Amino acid sequence: MPQMAPLWWELMYMLFIITYIMMNIIMFYGVGSDVYVRLSAKEKIKYMNWKW
Repeated sequence: MPQMAPLWWELMYMLFIITYIMMNIIMFYGVGSDVYVRLSAKEKIKYMNWKW
């Protein structure tokens, strides 16, 4: 059996997964959904201006 990963690596991994899930929840169900929509629209405009 290979040596187990250090504790800090496991904690970082768990923190990453929890943050990812929380961001998904906030994006789709949370109070910040319309802020996210506005920001994504602004990013789309910026991307189109950069692309053309």
